[in-house]
Amino acid sequence: MTSQRIAFIDTLRGTAAMCVLLQHVVDRLIVANVSGHEAWQSVFVSLFDAGRLGVGAFFIVSGYVVPFSIRPPMALQTFAVGRFFRLYPAYWVSVLFAYAVLTWYKHLNVPPSHLIANATMLEMAMGVPVLLGPYWTLIIELAFYGLCMALYLCNGLHSQRMALMSMTGLLMLAVALSLIGRLTGLYLHANLLLNLALMFFGLALRHIDENGRADAEQQVWLATLVLVPVSAFVVLGAPERADPLFTPLSFLTGYLAAIALFLLARARLTGTTRLLAWLAKISYSVYLLHEIVLLVLEDWLSPGAGGVVQLTFAGAAVVLTLAWAAVVHRWIEQPAIDAGRRINKRLRAGARIAVAS
Repeated sequence: MTSQRIAFIDTLRGTAAMCVLLQHVVDRLIVANVSGHEAWQSVFVSLFDAGRLGVGAFFIVSGYVVPFSIRPPMALQTFAVGRFFRLYPAYWVSVLFAYAVLTWYKHLNVPPSHLIANATMLEMAMGVPVLLGPYWTLIIELAFYGLCMALYLCNGLHSQRMALMSMTGLLMLAVALSLIGRLTGLYLHANLLLNLALMFFGLALRHIDENGRADAEQQVWLATLVLVPVSAFVVLGAPERADPLFTPLSFLTGYLAAIALFLLARARLTGTTRLLAWLAKISYSVYLLHEIVLLVLEDWLSPGAGGVVQLTFAGAAVVLTLAWAAVVHRWIEQPAIDAGRRINKRLRAGARIAVAS
């Protein structure tokens, strides 16, 4: 990646992390029935979900960046090692602290088996609830990695056509689930497939950018014109779910804002700053840790709490989250990433020696 492209990705990651944090801070204000919570709800629940913007942007960025780390020699082995050391060590810190806060501070009865299941990132596949809300996205990341590895084995990962076909196929499946849900009244989580489609949208855009064809922008808009209306159908057509902080409209506008933000950043119509670059660096830790901070601080809030209490709560949540994320990134996340790179360097060196001999 060029430095310009890195800056474009940094803009997205930094913005996405803060959007997720903002939404979850506001969610706490609404649930606590603070003074003026109706106004917060009228914007961040009824009209627009900033957290959905952040999550959607993260998914598109993953699709744009991650598959291009699958490269020979030892492509699949080094990819698996790199992703493991990138995701799991910081995640385990989050899981351990989440379990401690939920059981010792909140006095909730969380079985140790739930801790173990969550440590795998596959708890949803096991029918085990996530310890923290944000964890639900991680199994989608793993599913995307698996699909990318399968496409690589089939020589389809670096095909723009295959990326667009994958996006379209996932959208069709999402539409089918949405229709079945509407007919049966069941919420079948068609949005999970929609999130995977966003990742392949990002991959398709990366191929378009790498190929540099004259008709590249036409292809971008064609992919966008397929993605947007289908997303609207999937989200608005799904049956209601029992969640006071969810409305289909805010869900949809969050997704559409993520797509728009990505396209604007890609077109270099948004700038970046040192702050955004720093936020991008710690964005994964921010995502993993902010809910733990909010669990501890939410006891400050009470029905009718005024503006001073709300600002104090929000400010403390932001400062403590960023400070803790910086520490975890410095001492856990980055050393783990570096360890993965060292292992991969040895694996690739060994593979080259074997070929040479």
